[in-house]
Parts: sequence; C-alpha cells; structure tokens
Amino acid sequence: MYALLLLSLACLPERAQPFGAGGERITPIGGGGDADTDADADTDAGDTAVQGGDADTDADADSDTDTDADTDTIPGGDDCAVGLGQIACDLPATDQSGAPWSLWDLYGGGPMVIAVGHAYDSDLQEISAWVTETSSGRDAGAAVVLVNGPLTSPATGADATDWAEAYGVSPVLYGMSATDRSAWLIGEQTATYVLDKDLRITWIGYGYVGQEKLDDKLKTL
Repeated sequence: MYALLLLSLACLPERAQPFGAGGERITPIGGGGDADTDADADTDAGDTAVQGGDADTDADADSDTDTDADTDTIPGGDDCAVGLGQIACDLPATDQSGAPWSLWDLYGGGPMVIAVGHAYDSDLQEISAWVTETSSGRDAGAAVVLVNGPLTSPATGADATDWAEAYGVSPVLYGMSATDRSAWLIGEQTATYVLDKDLRITWIGYGYVGQEKLDDKLKTL
C-alpha cells in the first residue's frame, strides 16, 4: 500500500497535498477554545493567545521547590502543564527514523511549533505543507505529531515516514501515549502550539490555522 502511495506522490505538483483525498476538517468539540485577546482583527475564534508569552502572575511560579532533581530536568518543569502560559510538559515520542524524541531535549534551543492531529484531518495536512517553511523563516523548529494514521488506527513508523516525505517536515512523531494524547489533543481537532525557547506555551490554535496567522505569532518571540 505504501509503495502505491509513494508512486502517486511522484506525479503530484510540488505544493500538492498527497493526503488531501478523503481528509476532512474535524468540527471543534466544546467550542474549540477561547477567542484571541490580542489586538489583531482575528475572525478565528478557535485559538488562544498570551500577551508577553507569560500568563503566570505568581512571581515565583517557576521556582522549583522539589529537591529531587530527577523530577525536574528543565526550570519550572515540576509545574508543567499543556496550557497557555505554562511550561509545556515533556512529549516523549518516536520520530520517522525510529529514534526516540523528547520535547524537553529542545529546552533553550529556540521557539518551537508543534502540530498535533490525525492524518485524515485536512487541517493537519494543510499545516504540514508549510509549517517548516514558516517556522524556519522565524528561526523556529517544527514538529508534527501523528496520533492516528490515514486509516483511523494509531499512527505507525511507516505513516510517519510517508508524512515526512510527502510534506518535507521533520520530525514527524508517532507513538504518543494515551495520557499525552488527552493533554495535547483537545477533542479530535488538530491543535497547533507555539512555544518560546523556554518551552513556555505562548499560543494555541485549534482546527484550521493559516500560514500568516502562525507567522504573526512567531515573529513576536
């Protein structure tokens, strides 16, 4: 099956979306998140933003009171959460080459964009087509996390490899745990996260995210 898929990719235009056939936008569940609170005239109500990259009003919220160093490998890690203004919890997974991947390994390396979703969702397909170009233009990294593959079953290494080759994005991750899925994926819609160099979540977009929108969020970091 994958051989036929790769053969068909070779015949597509450069910007084609090879997983587009059969992909559908997934209707947000539970409203999809809060509207932007920043000044841009945003008609997309499915995202949230934090001013200044830090929604924490507690002056010592990032102070680590845990004396056990094994439980906190980055500053503020003991108080991690997958929420706006929070230091993101680690996201262990496997990349398309079969190597282990850890979000916390990227601490201090620069901003990061993480798109989490299902291969059959057209929102994730569209984001994957340009996320590397957009993020690299702002000196940021990008990763796509496949939760389910094209056939609605958990994504495999072959799915991740096909996705990386089709969209030119790396890493493409799979093997997310059920706990991480419940934290990083709200309902079934694609979720896109923008993190600063300290892995603090500065913006979250649910469902469709336009290229200009993401670029605007990255240029503030």
